[in-house]
Amino acid sequence: MAKYYDVDDILAEQETLPTVFNTEVYALGRALDPSCDSENLPAGSSVNLPFWLADFLSHRKMLKPHLPKFLKKRLRDELQGEAGCVDLRDRCKFFYELGRKLCTLSELDGSEDLSEFLLNTFTSRFKEMLTTSHVCSNETRETYSRVLTNEELELFTRAQASSKAFERWIYSKSTVISSRIKRNKRKREWEGQEFRFRTRPVVSA
Repeated sequence: MAKYYDVDDILAEQETLPTVFNTEVYALGRALDPSCDSENLPAGSSVNLPFWLADFLSHRKMLKPHLPKFLKKRLRDELQGEAGCVDLRDRCKFFYELGRKLCTLSELDGSEDLSEFLLNTFTSRFKEMLTTSHVCSNETRETYSRVLTNEELELFTRAQASSKAFERWIYSKSTVISSRIKRNKRKREWEGQEFRFRTRPVVSA
């Protein structure tokens, strides 16, 4: 169930996934499937349902959920290459959040290694995302953010803000640091002169 005040969580549960009904559904055929010819939805019907409804019905053994199309083999093959270049946002804006929720479905077909796949995907993309956030221009940021999921985009934005804040701190302290270095240098030179003066040998007349 979605967190009551979390808009992203609610939107993630609106994402659809394919399901196959185990039982006949009476009087809701056209409501669940607009292409259905009768009021009743027969057992074995394949219908795309939002996650929240598929989750509710699967716990009552009324249907069997399947992995969404974007989590099938084609995407996994793409991510084995340049993972950071793959447009996950186009597949699903809430890629990780929905994936996490899918892992909670005990009857989900093809979910055996889903949690490991999600973790590996995030790990491989996070490294490049963090590096890019520190060096990219505004133009690059706009282009790069188009391939990030909502979760990745939030982390990317925070990392970039943190990098800029650190740069501002360095520049604001540069004058103070520079003056301290110069002052310490003069102090060392003065102490060196004083040391030489005290150790100068006395020449008798």
